[in-house]
Amino acid sequence: MEPLEIRLLDEWFKNLRRWGTYNRKWWPTLEQAKKIGQICNEAQPQFFIEVGTGNGITASYVAAYGFKVTTFDPADRPKVYLDETFPLKHLHKSITFINQPVEECLNSWICSHKVVWSIDGLPGEKSIASYLRTIRPLANKGDLI
Repeated sequence: MEPLEIRLLDEWFKNLRRWGTYNRKWWPTLEQAKKIGQICNEAQPQFFIEVGTGNGITASYVAAYGFKVTTFDPADRPKVYLDETFPLKHLHKSITFINQPVEECLNSWICSHKVVWSIDGLPGEKSIASYLRTIRPLANKGDLI
């Protein structure tokens, strides 16, 4: 059985998907975001780093599993975890949104603990290759990308 926080998110997101603000075709589906949260729950990293925040659904699921989230995006879009109706208001304290490209600031942030990295695959192969060039030298043995 899933934790209460995950069930609350599932129910809230089910209703949220009817709204236009956070629903964009290029953002992850609820199933994809939840799967990333489950991967973190299995891998037990100290940190989850997301490149490409979008609407914050993935960050919300990962934080609901109890992990610290740092998410990078040069575009500052509305985030679900800041919505006034969001059911788990305390989660936004676990999520750090950095409104800059990951390449500009990751070197000063990275730690020596286990990390699960999530790269938004929609910007295209060229962007993903650029992100990987930034991340690979900083990744630790045992990290998941």
